Amino acid sequence: MRNPVLKASAVGVLAALAILCAVLCARSFRRPEAAPVSYDGAEAQFVLRDYRGYVSVFAPSQTREPVQITAIRTDSLRRADQRLLENGLTVGSREQLILLLEDFSG
Repeated sequence: MRNPVLKASAVGVLAALAILCAVLCARSFRRPEAAPVSYDGAEAQFVLRDYRGYVSVFAPSQTREPVQITAIRTDSLRRADQRLLENGLTVGSREQLILLLEDFSG
């Protein structure tokens, strides 16, 4: 290639393609959204998650606003329980929900 303008254009296009490839490659390494951990193996009626530092109850289809915010501070829980709440802890019945909240508050 003897034409310097053509050469510079080709280098520019190749650089843009390299950046695009790098961005697409980085996006492919993103961690997928983790599925909620099932507490009792039943179909989820509730999902427990941290919401603004408190254990909160969500409907399975709702991820933004909780149905109820408890008085249980997330930072008062064992680290293992905090990790479960990070992904969402599904609960299959109201009875199981009450038992689990009692366990967290005790």
